[in-house]
Amino acid sequence: MANPTRKPPEALLTQGSGQAKVFTQQAKEADYRRVIFCGGDGTVSEVINAIIKTDVALGIIPLGIGNDFARNLGIKEEVEFACVTSKDTQTAGGYP
Repeated sequence: MANPTRKPPEALLTQGSGQAKVFTQQAKEADYRRVIFCGGDGTVSEVINAIIKTDVALGIIPLGIGNDFARNLGIKEEVEFACVTSKDTQTAGGYP
C-alpha cells in the first residue's frame, strides 16, 4: 500500500543568493521530511539555516568549489555516490 503522506519530489533551480533558504523554508512549510540539494558550502549554509531545529532530513550532493562541509562529513564529490548516500542513509531523525 502506498504511503498517502509521501509527497512527490520537486526539483527547483536557484537563481541567486538566498533562494535555497527560501525554497527550503517552503519545503518545510509544505511538510516535506527530506531536502536533498546540489551545491557548495554557501548552499549548505542557506539550507541548514532554514531547517535548523526541525526534523527535516538533509541530503547533500556536493557541486560547489570547496565543498568543505560535505568533505568533513565524508560525502564524496562523485555525484553518483552522493546520490546513493542521500537516498540510502538513515538519518538521525529515523527517516528512511
